Amino acid sequence: MRIGVYVGRFQPFHHGHYLTCLTALQTLDHLVICLGGCNSDRSLKNPWTFKERSLMIQSSFSKSELKRITIIPLYDSLYDNNAWKLRLEHQIASLFPRTTVYLLGYEKDQSSFYLSMFDDWAFMPMDNIQNINATDLRKNYFLHQALDENQCSKGASKFLAAFIKTPLFFEMRKKFQDIQASSMMTKKVINTIIQIQSYCLIEKHTVFSNMDQWGLPEWETDHPLQTKALHHAFSLFESQPHSKTISYLGHYDQTGQCMYENKTSYLYHVKLDNMLKIKAVDRCQWMDLSSFLEKKLVSDHISLIFCSQNR
Repeated sequence: MRIGVYVGRFQPFHHGHYLTCLTALQTLDHLVICLGGCNSDRSLKNPWTFKERSLMIQSSFSKSELKRITIIPLYDSLYDNNAWKLRLEHQIASLFPRTTVYLLGYEKDQSSFYLSMFDDWAFMPMDNIQNINATDLRKNYFLHQALDENQCSKGASKFLAAFIKTPLFFEMRKKFQDIQASSMMTKKVINTIIQIQSYCLIEKHTVFSNMDQWGLPEWETDHPLQTKALHHAFSLFESQPHSKTISYLGHYDQTGQCMYENKTSYLYHVKLDNMLKIKAVDRCQWMDLSSFLEKKLVSDHISLIFCSQNR
């Protein structure tokens, strides 16, 4: 059995994606479409959820075609590409053991680096069909309420025509307009992973209204020093810890992860020996780190936690 693996964010699933899938189905027995970024919450770069993108894809194909298509989520670890690669290989091997795997792709830019990572899979190059670009589609859609049905798949056109009538669309459109009018200066932030055993503190982030979105505690600062990280971190609790360890994990360029702001994150990892009582329980909570990669946080915060747990 010959399996095709097609990796992408598919934000949205456009006509070029659709034709690539049809080409693969003409040659291969089965196609696995892997939807990336499933552990990042909604942003302008990733506006649609796994469920919504799956609906776009499923609505684009016939029933007979869908019998030969499997859609799976991909969970990012942006700063550990090898870990991401191993997870994808494991997913495919679990679904389709003892098969010949072909990785589909078009080498368009730096985002296509993964195409050369899978030594045990064959590479099946694909053309840049009709030169359609999902980034340009999103910008035209949100900035100008323009929906070119010739560039979108049937399922995507139907979904996007409905989404354009929602309050969330207009909020995202406003953020796109704000980006066009701003200089998008890069700011420095401190992100702190506050951990007690298998729990990590997360707090609410105001990205879109009427939507609970969570991420690591974060503070904007001109001086991302350890003393500031500790001061901000412990201001969230009613008491000070009995003992603690703190380590600096480096800085991470978050430019492009959410699109509405450019940030450099200075990441600290604080380990506590006792669970502290949170001051604002409506704003902060403890997150169980078991299977944390499959949870959703804003921007690249899941990937930042991954960095701390694999050192």
